[in-house]
Amino acid sequence: MSERRQLPRFPMSGPAKIVIAEGQPAIDCTVQEISAAGARLEVAAGAQLPDTFLLAPDDGNASAYRCCLTWRNDTAVGIKFD
Repeated sequence: MSERRQLPRFPMSGPAKIVIAEGQPAIDCTVQEISAAGARLEVAAGAQLPDTFLLAPDDGNASAYRCCLTWRNDTAVGIKFD
């Protein structure tokens, strides 16, 4: 299978939170692969995600990244960074 991505993704395994809106509980996830353009996240089966959200890595840094959902299967989602 040939790689069609313009930017390479790098494997990793790090916890993060999906922030949908202020005042709503965040959704736990794990960043599985990441590139400068997007990432693959593992989420709980059945987790309800909107088309856009903030991704906040649990790395001690207060930054969060605006994301768009690009694909989804049972427990994995693909995102691109806005």
